[in-house]
Amino acid sequence: MSETPIAYTRHAFMRGARAALPVTLSSVPFGLVCGVVANAVGLSYAETFLALSTLYSGTIMLVVLANWGPPVPIVASIVTALIISLRLGLWGPLMAPWLDRIPWLQRVINLQFLGDQPWAMNIAEMRSGGRDAGYMLGTGTIFWVTWLIGGSAGYFGASLIALTPGHPIFFAATASFIATLVNMARLPRDVIPMVASAITALIVNRMMPGNSWYIMAGVFAGVVAGLLRDRLHPPEETGA
Repeated sequence: MSETPIAYTRHAFMRGARAALPVTLSSVPFGLVCGVVANAVGLSYAETFLALSTLYSGTIMLVVLANWGPPVPIVASIVTALIISLRLGLWGPLMAPWLDRIPWLQRVINLQFLGDQPWAMNIAEMRSGGRDAGYMLGTGTIFWVTWLIGGSAGYFGASLIALTPGHPIFFAATASFIATLVNMARLPRDVIPMVASAITALIVNRMMPGNSWYIMAGVFAGVVAGLLRDRLHPPEETGA
C-alpha cells in the first residue's frame, strides 16, 4: 500500500454526504422503531436520545430493550452489546489505510459516526482508489443525523404508531445493508464469504434462538470462507 498521505477535505465530506443521502432513508424506519420501543418500555426522551446518539446501534437497542424491565438487566445488556459489537473489530484493520494516516482526533471522530452502511460505502470508496478520509466523515455524519431524526420521531409518535410483530418496517435497515453489500461484490468470488456468513447465521439463529451468537457465528464463517477462498484461489491468480 502506498504511503501517500490521506487527505481530509470538505469537498470529500460533501461528496460522501451526497452519496449516502439516498441510503440514509433506511435508517429512518429503523430509528423510528427504536424510538417507539424505547417509549414503550418507559425510557425518557433524554435517555432515548443519549442511547441513540452515543450507542448508535439499532440492533443493540432492539435486542436489549426486548428484555427491558424491572430489574434492569444491566449485566445481560452489557454482554449482549459486547457480543453484537465484536464484529466491529474487523472494521479497524480494513479501514487502517485511511485511519492510520490521519490525526488521532479525526480518527476518533470518524469512528464515532461510522455505522454498518457507511462502513460498506467507505470500503467501496477505498477499493476504487479514494484517498480522502473526509468521505468517511461525510457518510457517517449524514447517517447519524438521519438516525437521530428517525429515533426522535418514533419516540414522540409512539402513541400514533401501532407496529405489529413482523411488520415490514423492521426489515428496512437489513434490506438496505444487503443492497449496499451487493455493490461491494465486484467478482463472483466476493460473494462466497457473504453467502457462507448468511447461511451460518441463519442456522445458528434457528438452533439457538433468543440470543446474539448467530452474529459472531456468521462473522467467523465469513472470515474462514474468505481465507479458504484466497488460499485455494489467490487474488493474483483470478485478477482480483
